[in-house]
Amino acid sequence: MDIGIVSSRNYIDELADALMKSAYEKGIQACTFAFSDIDFDTATVKAQTWDGTQYVDIVTPVPPIVDPRQPVGTHSKAMLYYAPQVEWLQENTRVLGTGGIPKKGLSECLFASKYSAHGIMTFVVETYEQVISSVAILQDCIIKPSGGRQGRGVLSVKMVGDGVVVSDGNSTQPLTEDYWAKYVQKLIDEDLKIPIIQPRLNFRFEGKAMDFRLLTAKGRFGTWEIIKIYARVGSNEVTSNVSRGGYRDNLTDVLQKLCPEQAERLERELYELALGVPAVIEQKNSDVANYFGIDVGIDCDTMQTYVVEANTFPQPGVSAKEIADKKTDYYLYLLEQSGK
Repeated sequence: MDIGIVSSRNYIDELADALMKSAYEKGIQACTFAFSDIDFDTATVKAQTWDGTQYVDIVTPVPPIVDPRQPVGTHSKAMLYYAPQVEWLQENTRVLGTGGIPKKGLSECLFASKYSAHGIMTFVVETYEQVISSVAILQDCIIKPSGGRQGRGVLSVKMVGDGVVVSDGNSTQPLTEDYWAKYVQKLIDEDLKIPIIQPRLNFRFEGKAMDFRLLTAKGRFGTWEIIKIYARVGSNEVTSNVSRGGYRDNLTDVLQKLCPEQAERLERELYELALGVPAVIEQKNSDVANYFGIDVGIDCDTMQTYVVEANTFPQPGVSAKEIADKKTDYYLYLLEQSGK
C-alpha cells in the first residue's frame, strides 16, 4: 500500500469513500484503517481497500504515507485516546499535517500580511465584566468559541439602551452573569475552548446570515488549488452553517443579487483569498493541513470581504468527490517526490 487513510474508528465516511475510489481510479494503492488496528510488533495493520467493486479486508504493512482524518496534534482527541499509535506513526511513517490556526491567531496572521484589509479584530473574553466592557465599546458584536465547529456556540451580543442583550438565533434576552456562566460552562463541556469576541459586520443576505465557503487543497504539483467556492445562507441572522439549517447557493448568482456592479471584483477577491490565506497560514504553521474550508463574509454596508475562519476538517457536503479528486492528486505528487 502507498497511502493509508487513518481515523479513530473502522468507519468509511463519505469523504474516505470518495478518497478510496478516486485513489483506485488513479492507480494509487490506498487503504483505510483505525489507529487501534496497528500492530507495533509486525508493523502491519488490519485495513480495508477498494478493489473496484467492493471493500476488501486486508492485513498490510503500514503504508509509508498516512493521511489522518482528524487532528493529531499534541492536545487532540486522537492523542488523548491513541497517543501510542499516533506517536508510532509519526516515528515510522510520513504523517501528513493536520494543523491549522485558531481564530485569534488567524486574525493576527492576516493583519501581518498583505491581506490585512481582510482581517477581523478578535479578542479573548473570559469574564462577564470583560464581555460587558467590550460590548460597550464595540456596540454590536459576535461571540463565538475559539474552537467552535459547525456554528455551535455563536452568539449575537449588542447594546440596547443601557443594557446588553444576547441572541443565539432563536431567542433574545438580557445578557446576565448567570447566562454567561452557563455559556462558558457549555463551551467547557463540549470542548469548544474559550470565548472570543469580534465586531459584528453586516454579513446578512435577505435577512439571513451569509458567508462564502472557499474549499482549497494541495494538488498535483504540491501547491494550493481551488476546489470550489459557494455561498452559505443561514436559517437565521446569527449563523450561516448548513448543519444549522442553512443552505448552499451558487457563488455568482448570490453576488449578482448582492451587488451586481461589484460582483466581478468580489468574485476575484474570493478566488485570491482561497489561495492566499492557506499560504499565509502555512508560513505560520509548518504542520499545516493540506485541505481547508475558509469562510469569508462580505460586509453588505461596505462591500468589503473579511476572512472569518479557516477550517482544517470542514464537512465535505456535496463536494466530497471534488475534494477527493484534488487530495488524491496530492497523493500522486507525494509519491512522485518519494520516488514511487
